[in-house]
Formats: sequence, structure tokens, C-alpha cells
Amino acid sequence: MRKQRDLLYAMNDESQSTSVEVSSQDQSVKVTVDAHGAMTGLKITSKGQRLGPDALAQRILETASAAAQLVLQRQQFVNAEFSQRFAALQQEPLRRWDGTMFQPEPPTV
Repeated sequence: MRKQRDLLYAMNDESQSTSVEVSSQDQSVKVTVDAHGAMTGLKITSKGQRLGPDALAQRILETASAAAQLVLQRQQFVNAEFSQRFAALQQEPLRRWDGTMFQPEPPTV
């Protein structure tokens, strides 16, 4: 049970601390998003400052969307890794307070 708890805490910490920074293809903007895909940082380079307002806005939106997609992919990887490790832990025998072992039944689908 401790291993399962520790794995859950580690997965939660990893999920909450995920942050992604993505630059636009032309290097005019750089966007940082948090674990939820919310923009937490925006840098506009001198190249971006030369863009018109509509082009700059479009570049920011495209870059923020790419960053949000990347953080989502990372979260999916973390979740898949967690599920795999948690399933393996569920198959391990459990030690009772008196030192005896208990083997859980495989989950039914």
C-alpha cells in the first residue's frame, strides 16, 4: 500500500509540475504553459515586434496551442506510465501488520 501511495504522490507531483515552453517556427514568440495548458509566460522577440497586430496575435495563438498540445501529450504519457506501474503494484503481495502476506485477486474486467 505504501508503494501505491508513494507512486500516486509522485505522479501527482509530476503532473502538477509539468511546464512546457515552445517557440514559434519563425522564433517571433515563445510561450510557456503550465500543467493545465494555461499560458504562464509570453516572450515576444524583436522579430515578433515587427509583425502586425493580427499576425502577432495569430502567431501567439498558434504557439500557445502547440504548447498546450505538447503538455497534454506529456500528461498522457505520465498517466499511462502511472497506470502501468500501479497495475503491477496491485499484483504484488501485501504485508499485513503481523508480517503475514496477502495475495490480492487479479482485477476482473
